[in-house]
Amino acid sequence: MKAKWVKYHILFFIVTWIFNYVFNFRPTIPEGSVVTYFLFFVIENILLAGYFYAVLLLSPVFFNRMLYLIPVQLVFMLVGCAVLSVNPFLFYLWNGENQEFSRVYFMKMFEVAYFSFSSLGFLFLQKWDESTHQKLQLIESLSEAELTFLRSQMSPHFLLNTLNVIYALALKKSPEVYPAMAELNNIYSYAQRSQGKVSLKDEVEYIRNFINIQKRRFGSSVIVEVYFDMDKDYEIEPLLLSTFIENAFKHGISSKSPGNIRIELTAKEGILQYNVYNDDHSLKYKDATSGIGLKNLSRRLELLYPGDYSLSGFLDENVYKAQLTIRNL
Repeated sequence: MKAKWVKYHILFFIVTWIFNYVFNFRPTIPEGSVVTYFLFFVIENILLAGYFYAVLLLSPVFFNRMLYLIPVQLVFMLVGCAVLSVNPFLFYLWNGENQEFSRVYFMKMFEVAYFSFSSLGFLFLQKWDESTHQKLQLIESLSEAELTFLRSQMSPHFLLNTLNVIYALALKKSPEVYPAMAELNNIYSYAQRSQGKVSLKDEVEYIRNFINIQKRRFGSSVIVEVYFDMDKDYEIEPLLLSTFIENAFKHGISSKSPGNIRIELTAKEGILQYNVYNDDHSLKYKDATSGIGLKNLSRRLELLYPGDYSLSGFLDENVYKAQLTIRNL
């Protein structure tokens, strides 16, 4: 029996014994025989408690075989009544009260039935509690496995995008390729070691590295404004803030005119407010991967911050606005 159930068992017996003594047993005690009858009452209830736990321990053998559990319980009750009727029969006989064994047996039937059904009730509740606990553990394990899978999707996706940037720089024989490779090393190292919660400052540094690589690729084709403000360092899920920026560079750049991207992140009093605004050229760059990052982000937020986040994205006069709020960091 698990420790958490001990208190319920103790409470059950205390309530049962008090009720039985006050309303059933106490009124039948002859004058001057309180001590004798009280000792008898204690012995009786010790025997009934033993019967209770005998049923509780033996019933699990037939728990998954309901066809057998009910007949076995009836046998338990009939045999239990016979055994438990001996003590009161002898007690009444010793005190000069002529009680027929059949009458004692019949009266004992009510107590035995009560303890039988009570023990079965406890058994079903314990099994239900164990089942619920196992389901919660399974859900938690599945959620963690899903979260690990979603993380693994993020890192290769970013790595591929960054390699494309460096490849473009290499084709141009740009000297920017060397610092870009150093920043790629920082990005990849961060993605590889980021398991569990990470420092928000590290996540911001990761974002800065990604922005620098993209700016080297696009040059004057993109104007990026960045605003970060934190009242202290917080912990956050790794690679959670990168999806907005990736999409901003993917859909916010045009060869005809400079693309504008604004990134705002504030973290104060346990609330993170994250906004990314970019010119919208998404219709020109739709591909098979469009929307996957946001679906991934949405699912991760559901697993990590259920009820403590809001996520939205909408188009406002050719400017796409992505907004994320996370409470209780």
